[in-house]
Amino acid sequence: MFLLMQSLMNWLTIIHLGQLMKMVSLVIGSVEQVHIQKQFLRCFSLLLATVTTVTYADTTAAIDTQYTYTVQALGKTEDLNGAVSKAVSATSGIAKPDVKGSINAASGKPVLSWEAVEGAVKYEIYRSTKSTKSYKLVATVETLTYGDDAFAAGTAYYYKVKAIGAVSKSAESSYVKLT
Repeated sequence: MFLLMQSLMNWLTIIHLGQLMKMVSLVIGSVEQVHIQKQFLRCFSLLLATVTTVTYADTTAAIDTQYTYTVQALGKTEDLNGAVSKAVSATSGIAKPDVKGSINAASGKPVLSWEAVEGAVKYEIYRSTKSTKSYKLVATVETLTYGDDAFAAGTAYYYKVKAIGAVSKSAESSYVKLT
């Protein structure tokens, strides 16, 4: 989870939740009621909701799509309504791959595999000889497997994979250790 942008008035914050792929969450400062509006395709606006809570989850957000949001605090009467907030943008994320690893019995080389990630068009494979640092991009593939031909026998390698969408990247997968 990470903070994407904050409005001028500090009462709207958009948070991207990578694990909850189809959701963009809004955190709104304390007001009586709030109109939440979403803009998409740069020209269409849609009133998403009027809420009385300090958070709102846009569960209609499509994966790997950028949206722009505004909010307006509503008073007890129309003359007490606040100004429409500065627009903030967020991109709904894609999930990280769940990677499995094995050694090919015939070649002795490592093979990584994973299930397709919704919204991904390709995958980046990273490798290191340490579990916690120095991962280097070794390949970009459009398939759901990767065989490491540069593997040196007797060396422990750690692999991570990122799903790449048209607009965004996932977080790195958990590492897989193969020797």
